[in-house]
Amino acid sequence: MPLYDFECDSCGSIQEIHRKFGDKLPEKVSDLDIICCKSSSGVRQIYHPPAGHVEGTMSLGSLAEKNSRLLGKNKVNKLTEEYRTRKRDTLKLKEGMEISKGKRLDKKSAQRINKINSMSDTDKIKFIKDGDK
Repeated sequence: MPLYDFECDSCGSIQEIHRKFGDKLPEKVSDLDIICCKSSSGVRQIYHPPAGHVEGTMSLGSLAEKNSRLLGKNKVNKLTEEYRTRKRDTLKLKEGMEISKGKRLDKKSAQRINKINSMSDTDKIKFIKDGDK
């Protein structure tokens, strides 16, 4: 049988009431099993979250550890090295712009990139529209 908690609107006393699923729940103080006060005010149901515990939940770190054990040590080391190499070989200028360090820039291209980086936003817009003049 479910257990419900009700609070009296006038005096604030709380009562626990057992009711079957089909039974009507109390709406007034006079409908309670034990009448707390003489008023004819209403009662309100107090809702409690269900108490429970979920076992087996994993954090992101423990999930990564589990997956790395399933992959094997050699595969994990290979993926880690590939990630580090990719990260090291990429120089990020701004969001959406990147230059790979794997390719060596000639002096003229490097000067042009430095020139563009030193421009104001309005100068960059002119440069995009008109080109290098």
